Amino acid sequence: MLETNYLKKCTTQLNNMDTLTKEQINKNLKGLPEWYIEKQKLVRTFYFNDFNQAIAFLNQIAVLSEEQNHHPILISKYNTVQVKLYTLDVKGLSQKDFALAEAIDQLL
Repeated sequence: MLETNYLKKCTTQLNNMDTLTKEQINKNLKGLPEWYIEKQKLVRTFYFNDFNQAIAFLNQIAVLSEEQNHHPILISKYNTVQVKLYTLDVKGLSQKDFALAEAIDQLL
């Protein structure tokens, strides 16, 4: 389960959904060094030893996404999982995307 402070942070961020500016996106990226922007989406590819580890991680992301009510694009190829985040409601990146990326990183 996620920490209470993290859930409070996410709830606050979910209630304050605005499209982030380029400057805000760049500032947030500094805290997520393995993530990058591609076609207006926040993206990271995770590598695992085998298919089972990759699918187990993908399933953890699915549970987290349901809890957050924010659903990423998930692409699985044998031992890799690619995550793409984007907020449809604002047609761009929002704080929701960066909060979920941070939570996904904490699953490792």
